[in-house]
Amino acid sequence: MKWFFKKTENKVINKVINYDNLVVIEDGIERKPRSDEVFNIRINNQGKNNVVKLELPYNPKLSLYINFISDNNTVVFHRYCMGQWNVSCFDGNCSIEIGEKTMCISTYISAVGGSLQIGKECLFANDIIIWAGDGHSVLDLETKSVLNKPKGTLKIGNHCWIGQNVSITKSAEISEDCIVGIGSVVTKKFTEKHVVIAGNPARVVKTGITWNGASPLTYDKQTLKKS
Repeated sequence: MKWFFKKTENKVINKVINYDNLVVIEDGIERKPRSDEVFNIRINNQGKNNVVKLELPYNPKLSLYINFISDNNTVVFHRYCMGQWNVSCFDGNCSIEIGEKTMCISTYISAVGGSLQIGKECLFANDIIIWAGDGHSVLDLETKSVLNKPKGTLKIGNHCWIGQNVSITKSAEISEDCIVGIGSVVTKKFTEKHVVIAGNPARVVKTGITWNGASPLTYDKQTLKKS
């Protein structure tokens, strides 16, 4: 095992890389990272057979904290992702995959026996929580059978814009090219593309849209120059 340390005022503030749990993917080939490839990654591994895969080239503005409390989990970030991601895997056999060029300000992912797939070129604002599985069981009063087991993979399509303080639960799905409004709670599957989803619980409030990363005034100026 080899560690890199990040120092501020001569104090070690975090362990950045755990080589036992990190591989990089370059030209489709998985390998251990070289000593000169420094990523802002912290890994807390309390289980076995867990791995974080980071596809090169990477964005230096990518910051990851990965928390493994179980076994046989895989976390994959494709190339050019950026932002602050906090991922915790509980109960084991979780699969988390973030598509290329997807960025966030701050996003927390909790995987409790469930899986998550996020598409490419998505934009996540700050304080977003994604629950791929529940931390506690809801039981039928008479039979004591579990009512809230994770079902399938929680999916967020390509080119989705998720607003601030959004919560997304294990039963949700968001199709491609959608917008989720600030403070929404997404609890079900939205399979229609090009819609705005908002509310608690979230519902479709507008159809026939797409979005662009530029601000409205900047986008207008760019459009006028092209015309």
